[in-house]
Amino acid sequence: MNYKILSKQEAFNEITKKDDFIQAVNIFEMMMKMSSHSEVTMHQYIKHLGTTVQEWEVYEKNKLEFILDLCNAAIEKKMSNIHLKINLAKTDGRDEYNSAYTRGNTIYLPPNKIKYETNRLVRLILHEIFHIITRTNRMLKKSIYSLIGYELINPIELSKKLDILYLVNPDCPFIDSFRVVRRNGVKCNVSPIITLNKNLSEIDTSVDIFKSIELKYIEIIEEAGVYSSGSILYDITELNVEENEKAFLLNQPEEILAEEFVSFILGEVTKIDFDKVFK
Repeated sequence: MNYKILSKQEAFNEITKKDDFIQAVNIFEMMMKMSSHSEVTMHQYIKHLGTTVQEWEVYEKNKLEFILDLCNAAIEKKMSNIHLKINLAKTDGRDEYNSAYTRGNTIYLPPNKIKYETNRLVRLILHEIFHIITRTNRMLKKSIYSLIGYELINPIELSKKLDILYLVNPDCPFIDSFRVVRRNGVKCNVSPIITLNKNLSEIDTSVDIFKSIELKYIEIIEEAGVYSSGSILYDITELNVEENEKAFLLNQPEEILAEEFVSFILGEVTKIDFDKVFK
């Protein structure tokens, strides 16, 4: 992998691009990220994102360069045939709830993640690299998703009938896959989506984002080869899932696979046979 640590201006140019994530993000989430109690425009939101980028401290760049060398050494042992240009940008965390994430071929890191100790930061960077791999190679993504029983489809929008506060994951902003499960003994296609915890009205940025969200499952309907979302959300308890397959439904497939990818690259035990796709 070839890496570039972006300057503040370069990061501004990337984060303000009108990419897939910008197309997918909803007004509710834009308002939360801007701490606004009234509706905001896309122009205002993009302007907000531009204010979150920061310059790297010299010691941060040195640390990151060391981490990236470790990542490359591990990657080359497992998949020397994939070469990508990857950017890294620093933000103040107001762009995505103090979380690390990717858009395009850029990894965005807030200060709390940059402070991670070496092993933890290596794992985080490898996780984010996986998202860029799947974003830039759809055929490879299709093969990887099939390893955990997901079928890739053209991106679809959520039904307008759904009255929920849902969040868009920048690492996989569209619903573009499903898994076949059973509900009341009948086969159905489902895809997990992220919703705000029913007891909250906004994300609590003082703690890990996962404490503020929960996963629901939307039915994916197929008619004559065309897919669309249903209008009812299910809890996992409403689905008939074999115990040994639950692990592949407890998060979005992109995130499940990213974590397993990290274990694969680092030579750890993994539930998924990545050697089938990374030869």
